[in-house]
Amino acid sequence: MRLVTDDSPVFGEEATHISGRRFLAHAIDGVMVVVIAIGIAVPALIIESAAGEGTAGSVATALSTALLVAAGLRVVTADGGIPSRGALWKRSLPLLIEYVYVFAFIGMMSSGYRRRFGDRWGDTYVVNAETDLLTRG
Repeated sequence: MRLVTDDSPVFGEEATHISGRRFLAHAIDGVMVVVIAIGIAVPALIIESAAGEGTAGSVATALSTALLVAAGLRVVTADGGIPSRGALWKRSLPLLIEYVYVFAFIGMMSSGYRRRFGDRWGDTYVVNAETDLLTRG
């Protein structure tokens, strides 16, 4: 994998121009948040209290990963790598506001790499899962 020598990612902007798929994934996420909160988060918290720390976080991470894979999207860092857990939390927190999709849409459309405000804060990018990330555009 190539190292990033400036502030731009190792892949071109076209790798992130998947706004329609992101809109669909965002809508599905909104529905799933309700389903997760009711059907999975509560049992996960019960399991965590019985089994020890970390279980609920693992369940949430697995569910988020499954949703992105189903949409054919991937969250990456500027060098095409896997973001840290901290970066993923940072990119997710603004969703509390961005679920009013107009804010997420404004953030995405005002960025060449279609990054919503959470992506900018977490220093992450969302790309098509099949994109070759080692080609600058």
